[in-house]
Amino acid sequence: MESLVLETPRIELLPANAILAFHKEKGTGLYQINEGFARLRLSVRGQERSISIFGPGQLLISLPPLAVRSSVVTALTDLVLEFHPVRGGIDVLRKLETSLHETAERVWGLQSRSVRAKVAATLLGLPREWRKGGIEHLDRKTLAELSGTSPETLARVITDLELDKIVERRGRDLFILDLPKLEVAATGE
Repeated sequence: MESLVLETPRIELLPANAILAFHKEKGTGLYQINEGFARLRLSVRGQERSISIFGPGQLLISLPPLAVRSSVVTALTDLVLEFHPVRGGIDVLRKLETSLHETAERVWGLQSRSVRAKVAATLLGLPREWRKGGIEHLDRKTLAELSGTSPETLARVITDLELDKIVERRGRDLFILDLPKLEVAATGE
């Protein structure tokens, strides 16, 4: 198997709402998020769906368009990224495929749960740094897509979680107040 060789990294900035795109002159590589949050959307059955949120310390992969034509990574906040050019593209593709399948499994695994359990599991699946400081810059539509529900149903579930003192809304931000209770809610019990 061809080994993955990281070359000298360079820091890049990506403003909020910008799309992280493959650039031919940069080539294949790994992005590590140093600051900020990004959303991965995949085309599932002809519709684009939010699949995951990435935060500090997590990796994203930059590949030629034909390899990832059905995925889009968008900055939810201003991003500070470390780009590591790589040699060994086949390994990178395999790692990306594995990562996407694991994420898709998580999302599809939510389908058999109650809506409350789906929302709780989705909140638990967000990057830890985001959960500690309040979930901001995440619109209701994206959170609903990640949970596999509608924005209206999501609003009702969030209200129920607030009444149970598990989460709290402060303006447009959402704070997790009781992580153990949220973990129980995610199991559907």
